Amino acid sequence: EPPLNPVGTIALLAMAAGLGTASGSVFALVSQVTPQPKVGSVTGIVGAMGGLGGFVPPLVMGAIYSAKDSYAIGFMLLSDLALAGC
Repeated sequence: EPPLNPVGTIALLAMAAGLGTASGSVFALVSQVTPQPKVGSVTGIVGAMGGLGGFVPPLVMGAIYSAKDSYAIGFMLLSDLALAGC
């Protein structure tokens, strides 16, 4: 069982809440930059990618933790992906 870090837990929850508040603006932007007949399709694709983003990383993180008994590699992978997206 991994040790709990209350400060880290609160920081990650705060970041998740902050990022969650911005998700509505993504869908508003889709309707502004997409031709009207395709808004529904593009919104579906954006929602599906968001769903995959919420499904796959926990599985990968769990597999890495099970194999290495550490979250360090998983967090490095997540930070590398975030930097690549910037």
